[in-house]
Amino acid sequence: MNRTENDAFRTTTAPQPTERLTIMVSVLRLLEHVTSDWDLDLVGGIRPDTQLVRDLGFSSTDIWFFGGKIQEEFNRWDLPFGELHLFDGDAITDLSVVELVDFLQHHLDPGKVS
Repeated sequence: MNRTENDAFRTTTAPQPTERLTIMVSVLRLLEHVTSDWDLDLVGGIRPDTQLVRDLGFSSTDIWFFGGKIQEEFNRWDLPFGELHLFDGDAITDLSVVELVDFLQHHLDPGKVS
């Protein structure tokens, strides 16, 4: 099934969050889901200051997969993840949850002109 066919199955009431708290909750929920079967020993769980690589052990493949989950969650296929250097293989730098939320808030704001 291609993306266009898959989009036809989406509800027309998909959330269009632009508020920081809404985005944070969504990202934290996605991270909990993606890492649910990983053997993580995080005191206090995943928090806004959690680093994807250092704390969660994300590899470049994990980051690529998570970017796809974010696109699905927000029903946005145009997010410029390259600005974060998320898809540059070995050149990946660490990124905190709050930095990712800042990026998403900036790019999900429908009033913003890129």
